[in-house]
Amino acid sequence: MKFKVFGCCALRRELSLLSAFSPHEIDLEILPEPPSPAVLQQRIDAAEGFDYILPCVGSCLSNGLQAGHIPIVLPRAHNCAHLLLGSLTRYHQAFSENEDAPRWLLGNGCHFLSPAFGNPCTVSDSLFTNVQPRREGREYAANLSLLRDYLNGDWDEARFLLLERQEQAVVDPVEILSAEPST
Repeated sequence: MKFKVFGCCALRRELSLLSAFSPHEIDLEILPEPPSPAVLQQRIDAAEGFDYILPCVGSCLSNGLQAGHIPIVLPRAHNCAHLLLGSLTRYHQAFSENEDAPRWLLGNGCHFLSPAFGNPCTVSDSLFTNVQPRREGREYAANLSLLRDYLNGDWDEARFLLLERQEQAVVDPVEILSAEPST
């Protein structure tokens, strides 16, 4: 199958590596920083010749995305930190242990929640942890299983949402994302 993948800059290294090992043909496009839902929707609408579109973003960007003539598969993830932590369980654990953390850093320098004070929590860069200096604050090792399954087409309903033609993604308090008819 042929996938068009749109990814946040925070995930560019991981997506590049995993795309190379996917059994599917992947056309990877990294979104401009900062990404916006409107730009992402324009890119989705312009995509042609793919079996599926995979916007590798969290619910922060996927709320309201609409499938046109190509089905969309979305990860049921809150944000890039969730995608790098690999599961909802690890995401909840990390955030419950650090409810007062003023900010989060992703290993390649992209920020998640960034007031300018206090020690950050870090999701270590899964590809280059051995060459990065130790940061202050709490550090969590990345787990690429969610991203790997996403790019390999191993989509179960608990972790991924399939949007068919004329459906849109909406934030759901239980499932993170759900589908409803486009308006």
